[in-house]
Amino acid sequence: GLNIFKRFDLYVDKFCDKDMYTLCACDIVKLLVGICLYPSETDSGNDGLISKLVNYIDENIDKPLCAESLAKEFNFSVSYISDEFKKHVKIPIMQYVRHKKVIEAHRLLASGMKKYAVAEALGFENYTTFYRAYMRIMGVAPSEIDSARNMAQK
Repeated sequence: GLNIFKRFDLYVDKFCDKDMYTLCACDIVKLLVGICLYPSETDSGNDGLISKLVNYIDENIDKPLCAESLAKEFNFSVSYISDEFKKHVKIPIMQYVRHKKVIEAHRLLASGMKKYAVAEALGFENYTTFYRAYMRIMGVAPSEIDSARNMAQK
């Protein structure tokens, strides 16, 4: 794929400031999550638990996920899973889950899926919870992605 800085240059040439900001923010979040996907070498000390957790989260991103359900799935305590994940990935496990869900939400919104359907499809408790998470991480409302996509199609 394109180098992230080359993509940023393309955004400058093709998009207004608001859309450019959104696209750049999305790319930066994707980059940061990508970095977090590479568990440290010490992950092998716990039988690859972190890799298994990351894979499980990716495969079940459309379901409601919480620290309790992850702990139960892997037969560990919530505190053990939380501590190990933070130690190796450097961010709290639920922050990772929220970021992964919001990145997937952005992809679905950009593909034309309606915001309420996206919130439901990704297992958010309700639209308000989805909206707050999206705003906190992306810095724009989900409806702005709809608007930008609709304007691009005209």
